[in-house]
Amino acid sequence: MVVQPRPGGRAIYATLKEQILAGAYGSQGLLPSSRALALELGVSRTTVTAAYEQLAAEGFVAIRQGARPQVAGLAPSPAAPATAAPPPGPRLSAYAARLPGGPVRWQPSPARLIADFRYGDLAASDFPTLLWKRAVDAAIARRPDRLSYGDPQGAPDLRAALQAYLWRARGLRCENSQIVVVNGSQQGLDLCARLLLDPGDRVVLENPGYAMARHIFSSVGAEAIPVPVDAEGLRTEELEKVSARLAYVTPSHQFPLGGVLPVARRRALLDWARRQGAFVIEDDYDSEFRYDIAPIPPLHALAEEGDAAAPVIYLGTVSKTLSPTLRLGYLVLPPALTESFVVAKQLTDRHTAALEQAALASLLESGAYERHIRRLRRRNAERRALLIEALRRHFGNAIRIEGDAAGLHLLAWLDSLPAGAAEPLRAAALKRQIGIHPVAPLYAPGAPRPATLGLMMGYGALEPKRIERAVLALKAAVDELG
Repeated sequence: MVVQPRPGGRAIYATLKEQILAGAYGSQGLLPSSRALALELGVSRTTVTAAYEQLAAEGFVAIRQGARPQVAGLAPSPAAPATAAPPPGPRLSAYAARLPGGPVRWQPSPARLIADFRYGDLAASDFPTLLWKRAVDAAIARRPDRLSYGDPQGAPDLRAALQAYLWRARGLRCENSQIVVVNGSQQGLDLCARLLLDPGDRVVLENPGYAMARHIFSSVGAEAIPVPVDAEGLRTEELEKVSARLAYVTPSHQFPLGGVLPVARRRALLDWARRQGAFVIEDDYDSEFRYDIAPIPPLHALAEEGDAAAPVIYLGTVSKTLSPTLRLGYLVLPPALTESFVVAKQLTDRHTAALEQAALASLLESGAYERHIRRLRRRNAERRALLIEALRRHFGNAIRIEGDAAGLHLLAWLDSLPAGAAEPLRAAALKRQIGIHPVAPLYAPGAPRPATLGLMMGYGALEPKRIERAVLALKAAVDELG
């Protein structure tokens, strides 16, 4: 028996137990006597006796007066042959096998940057801290005496407030029974994918488009059908060649190229969906920010009034108006879909956080939310104007700017650089403490891509005083590449 030098009773017990389970003593073999083992190990007989008694208490050995301990008839676990294949690991589902790899994983922004043009980030100084604190405090003061799970569809107060807000701000009429509150637009898309698509179904996606939507639909086994976009958004004439069960679009500000879908194309999309018996997911992710254009009614509002079979699912979020950290979004569903979505939502996470729902309802009811959006629109208009002016002044004709009429980002095309220069430029910019983000990864795999380098430039988190310095650093990085 090999154990650590001068072992204690616990070490002796553990070693004997391991040997018994491995079959070293056979199914009813005899162990050394307590006296013999104590002499061998150089410990007291009492120490060995304690180890044997513990093994007996657990049923590993039988002890009889005047006899050596005997293995208690356990079936040994035979050692695997050296040439045997390792046992199979746990099997994952087909869903797990379809999940995308590393590039989708969240990556933190490098520290101490002058500016990071990553889309989706907002300036911490823009968050209405005092208003939100008051709303949360009021929600806490109104909390019931008994804490319990909430309505998976969403708090009734919030759904009523959202119904009124959507009618005021977007001209969208609905009943609050059609609204389901979700944990951000990402959960809304996931529910749509799981409830509307089966493996092998086809879904129309804008190309280029929102990569996370493409990954969600692929994860349920759907086939993505990329349809090209132009300066006005989805090229709906291409749909005549497509049969699909679902379409995902960003008509108010196409992501990422920035086009705004005109009314004629919107009607064409709705007509296609009706002929196909398909649903259209309208992601209205940043429609609150318009600068050079008048608002266009959402697809949902263009559907015939009172048409219960209208094929549009409207998806909204506060990630671009308040904070992406809040994880608050909402779906406006055709009435026939509501019950299924509520049940699926309940199975997923029971309900969205109640305190945040109550605070948002308070901001909507008081009008504070819309006043905040107006302030935020002015701030982002300033950021946008400063960025465009700096880019045009320092790059001149070497840059093309697109998609800047709305939203929180623009597209900058550097026609003097090939698309393959993306990584060298990223490295050169990072040396100068600038984060840049090429648009190429947002094109569907295998689909044609632009030959020149395009950058998505989000400005919602930029400090105005740093924009000039950031553009100068970007220009230096471009010049380094020649």
